[in-house]
Amino acid sequence: MTQVEFHHDAADKHLAACQLVHRHYTAGAKIAVYVPDGETARRFDQLLWTWNALSFIPHVTEDSPLASQTPVILQRGTRGVEGCTVLLNLAPQVPPGIDTYTLLLEVVGREESDRIPARSRVIEYRRLGHNVEMRKFGESK
Repeated sequence: MTQVEFHHDAADKHLAACQLVHRHYTAGAKIAVYVPDGETARRFDQLLWTWNALSFIPHVTEDSPLASQTPVILQRGTRGVEGCTVLLNLAPQVPPGIDTYTLLLEVVGREESDRIPARSRVIEYRRLGHNVEMRKFGESK
């Protein structure tokens, strides 16, 4: 089963997602980031370049010829990304192919419009038999 972690109460959801990607990338994980649409992919790609002047997170889209050699993959497809053990979900729904990952990360902002769909995903992950942990963003285990 995939371990699911919800990091809630993030002041800026996408900035918090960059921090989580950075944490797992520096720990040596290969990470897929599920983006629901082209606009989210474009914005998150830009943020990965600019979120921290002293950090670089190598990333490409799943259709890049460099995808097999790059530690962070922006994914829009319906299957898991080969070689990735961590999936970060930026979509409002449960992403496809979650059983191919060891760890699934969710970031939930403070807005009710983000929290309501997150509650539905918690219920769905539990229904599918996954262990779900809740963490306030920024707090350790």
